[in-house]
Amino acid sequence: KKAMMRLLYNIFIASNFVSKPYFQVLSTTKMVNLTLKYGNSSYAGVAFSALAIMVAILRDMKTATQFAEKSLMVQKIINCKHTEPITFFQSFFFVFVWTKPLQSCFMPCSEAYTSGIQSGNTKFASWIVTILHVGLPFIFGAPLDTISFDIPFCV
Repeated sequence: KKAMMRLLYNIFIASNFVSKPYFQVLSTTKMVNLTLKYGNSSYAGVAFSALAIMVAILRDMKTATQFAEKSLMVQKIINCKHTEPITFFQSFFFVFVWTKPLQSCFMPCSEAYTSGIQSGNTKFASWIVTILHVGLPFIFGAPLDTISFDIPFCV
């Protein structure tokens, strides 16, 4: 089961970068199914946060929020620092930005960034820090010269 979850996780990550939504849906639903059948693994939080995004795309934000909250709860239970950044990234920046105050994103995502750096998951840690220092300030209306000053620190 653990090897299958890791394979599905790798397919999910790869499908994000090669624009293959069929593989995203397939890998996500299979990971959720395996989690429900066999219990939590280190990729369970990622599976539920990805499912939350799929439901959000269907514009059912109430259910998407429930799945995103479930993903954070599972992530806390399994306490896997390597998958924490992707779970938080997906939950906060694809679901909670539509359903919760944006200010509530800063602290949990800063902690997920730290977990990503410490565990070696620099890819998603970098995504988080970029959105925290560039994306959200832009949405809040920060001056572009201030934002552009922070960009080199995000790379």
